[in-house]
Amino acid sequence: MAIGRPVSLTSSIASKVVSAVSTAGQTVFTVSGGYYINQISVFRNGIRLSQGKDYTASDGSTVTLLSAANDGDNIEFQVFDSFQVADAITSSGTDQVLSSNLDVQGNLTAVTHIGNATGTAATFTTITVNDQISGNITGTAATFTTGTFSGPVSVGGTLTYEDATNVDSVGLVTARTGVRVTAGGLVVTAGVSTFSADISIADKIVHTGDTNTAIRFPANDTFTVETGGVEAFRVTGNQRIGIGTDDPLRQLEVYDSTNAIINLKSDTQSSVIFSDPADTNIGMLLYEHSSDSMQFRVNDAERARIDSSGRLLLGTISNVGSSSILQVREDGFGRNLEIFRSYTKSFCC
Repeated sequence: MAIGRPVSLTSSIASKVVSAVSTAGQTVFTVSGGYYINQISVFRNGIRLSQGKDYTASDGSTVTLLSAANDGDNIEFQVFDSFQVADAITSSGTDQVLSSNLDVQGNLTAVTHIGNATGTAATFTTITVNDQISGNITGTAATFTTGTFSGPVSVGGTLTYEDATNVDSVGLVTARTGVRVTAGGLVVTAGVSTFSADISIADKIVHTGDTNTAIRFPANDTFTVETGGVEAFRVTGNQRIGIGTDDPLRQLEVYDSTNAIINLKSDTQSSVIFSDPADTNIGMLLYEHSSDSMQFRVNDAERARIDSSGRLLLGTISNVGSSSILQVREDGFGRNLEIFRSYTKSFCC
């Protein structure tokens, strides 16, 4: 049976005949100049053979006889350059095998596609698959209801999701030139997010489910923390920290309209240290919790202490045995306690 109907030439069909003489047991014949798939007829000693039963011709170059030829058989190949056969590819019932190029100028619609379709083997303007597709597709435009790819998917241009609700990736999703989300936000529900470069934020980072708690960048060179919708502290462009104020005048400024308090809490001691480039603790105001005493250090040495009874101790770190509120101790000579009052008195006669 010819392709769709018995062979007959019309004005729209051009053909050529290639002949060969077989050797004993020969099965494979090379057709000079090649042929188009399903556009060839094969004759053996003048008898037309049936494709699929007597021979196969699927690569555009060779024809294989399913029964070996005898020595001296005349094998004739009738090759058609073009044809107009409406039922050349059947709509159902049999498998169709194409081993050469398929050029579709319009739309190609399939319920299920399995295999590879590339720009070399097939060129498509639009591909519409209503069920699934397995393999590789290269074309100008591709539209899928469901796409299944067992290997890598390479997109040379822009991949656009018009109505995608979710993009589910079992492995990593790598974006070499960035990810842009124009609506809906980016939600990471599990795992650790690692950024090897900068993160650029226009205004603030908000706590999920607690939108009035945020880390903000309200102005250039300014960083703030908000809790309960109120600014808790701010770092300004001149490296000043303000707590309760948005305009600190010193390196650290604490403001409260009623009572500004700084609390130093410790189990052992709490200190305020004064230092300079040459000495890291040249001066210190220290409260010792074990003895409940306040100590004053000047020039890196203790100069005065207020003990737990409220006594002011000078030259000693403990009570010298007196109940006096002011106690001065000097174990050597040369230092005295002086109380000096200067006044001028005038007498009138």
